[in-house]
Amino acid sequence: MALFPGSVARLLCRLTLLGGASAIGASCTLVRVGGTAIVVDGGVRYAGSNPLPDLALLAETPVDAVLLTHPHTDDSGGLPVILEACLGAPVLATPPTSDLVGILLQDALRMRNGPDREAELPLYSERQVERLLLIEEAAMNQPHSEGSAGA
Repeated sequence: MALFPGSVARLLCRLTLLGGASAIGASCTLVRVGGTAIVVDGGVRYAGSNPLPDLALLAETPVDAVLLTHPHTDDSGGLPVILEACLGAPVLATPPTSDLVGILLQDALRMRNGPDREAELPLYSERQVERLLLIEEAAMNQPHSEGSAGA
């Protein structure tokens, strides 16, 4: 017995973990279904030498959208840099996530650029954060934390 009748095409869903697979932080997943590519989250990790997910695959994959599930920095803190790799893809998030991620990223930028900063260079610029603030708000189920997106 065929699972899909003759007129229904099978779509392959490919998930590629760009970060966050083996440790907390830098969560980022590339989801590809048919001809559509969506990046889910884009965080930073605070321990280790590379704070960002592996973005090499994004250089060769046209991204249709970036979906931010919730504002925790391990899921959102790298988005200003990741959006540069996604070449203008829209960012989708719930209204509370949109509000909170803007506050968190602007605060992180102030801390990294402030007089008490550590020796490291900032991961992103104020211009990159402002680009991220153009999030398209999407109403979704919210089970994980305030502003989370669920299916």
